[in-house]
Amino acid sequence: MTLKVHYLCSYYSQWAHNNLAPRTQALWDAFMFSRAVKNRSINGSCVAPTKKPVTITAGNVGKARELFGAFIRQALTDDVIQSSLLVPVPSKDSWNTENFRSLEMLKESLPERFHSCIRPLVRFSEERPKAAEGGERGYDSVRPFLRLASPVPQSPLILVDDILTTGGSMLATRDFLVEKGGAVSCGIVCGKTTSAIELGFKIRECEIEDHVGHLDFF
Repeated sequence: MTLKVHYLCSYYSQWAHNNLAPRTQALWDAFMFSRAVKNRSINGSCVAPTKKPVTITAGNVGKARELFGAFIRQALTDDVIQSSLLVPVPSKDSWNTENFRSLEMLKESLPERFHSCIRPLVRFSEERPKAAEGGERGYDSVRPFLRLASPVPQSPLILVDDILTTGGSMLATRDFLVEKGGAVSCGIVCGKTTSAIELGFKIRECEIEDHVGHLDFF
């Protein structure tokens, strides 16, 4: 079963950067922008090529999330957002933190009038090591450790995450919600790693399939 995922940024994975070709400046900008959206921090700067290009620095890093929110609204449209529920794919800190990282990211990305559409339905059930700290990646490192935070409503559900690598976290969250009676219509992320040539910034979509997603080197 496939899942359509909308995304804005694309950049070479670390493997592709090291083994195929160095990232161009545009791909570095996409990489840095995606990290700024994820972490609300940036080391250096990047340029978001909007109609009037915006340089993101440590001084205005919150602007990256605002631009991600504008992308969400353009890719999905306000009508779709307001007739659906936006579900953040849980970050590892969701097991014991009320306002976990991916939830805060989504709240800060969208104007307050859309906050009633945000529903943190899924959390981790226990503390799990982050991938950056040596933790495992992929579907099987996520799916067994998810728990339901509140009953699943009948509204269409849209999954929101920061960066798509293997697709395992998003598919694990989708499968968990479907098992609990939810209907997931699509996903949306800021960045996607790739080993193929793509534009750094462009509104587009892809499909991820079955429980392993698109495997990529990191």
